Amino acid sequence: MSTPVSLPSTKTLVRVHGVDKQYANGTIAIEGVNLEVKENEFVSLVGPSGCGKSTLLRIIAGLGDATAGEVSVDGQQPGSLQNRGQSSFVFQEATLLPWRTVRQNVELPLELMRMPKSRWGNVVSEALEMVGLSGFVNAFPRELSGGMKMRVSIARALVTKPRLLLMDEPFGALDEITRQKLNDDLMKVRELTKATIIFVTHNVFEAVFLSSRIVVMSVRPGRILDEFKLDTPYPRHSEHRGTPEFAQGVNSVMKLLAHTH
Repeated sequence: MSTPVSLPSTKTLVRVHGVDKQYANGTIAIEGVNLEVKENEFVSLVGPSGCGKSTLLRIIAGLGDATAGEVSVDGQQPGSLQNRGQSSFVFQEATLLPWRTVRQNVELPLELMRMPKSRWGNVVSEALEMVGLSGFVNAFPRELSGGMKMRVSIARALVTKPRLLLMDEPFGALDEITRQKLNDDLMKVRELTKATIIFVTHNVFEAVFLSSRIVVMSVRPGRILDEFKLDTPYPRHSEHRGTPEFAQGVNSVMKLLAHTH
């Protein structure tokens, strides 16, 4: 395989060490998870349903607490980057406010950060342009397709120019054509922002297309079983899906997943 054009930084941005998560009902969601993510990496978490992928992502985001172990983001507590607008989370659903326009939905993080309104214009326009929605700034969510709603959600996550972007199956509910188009667009976003991305998905084809590294988790309680590195250089275009390298990557990850049960 060819050497990547832009390699990830050697600096560790996210560090997860010995993390367990047990719920009040006794269910152990994840157990003994160790993970390091370097700056500028695109890491996908894959594994069987219920293996704790989303749980782990939420702990990294500071949206949930670990029962045991340690998590740090840029050497600080989870959530510290988010409080400064340097980390953003994209949920499975677009979660837009129906009474606000596209622009007003994207402006929301800036409001919460109390950024002066005089500075909103350019950053909001830039975020909307990155996801191809410059012509829909005054539309309401009810006027948008599912794919367009998710684009608004991604623009809202990008508006603070985050260093870390956490994405929890954002394209899972979309049809395959829309999903592939959004994967292509996410590649462009990655090149423009240079953000570190941790991405949860059930779709191996999506993971292989997007990722620099794929982490495979076991059935619950979720543990990290293995990982697979993809050396295909960025940026990757839609034609990459038809290459032998892509097929080889998909096959390799499928084999790893076959041993998760």
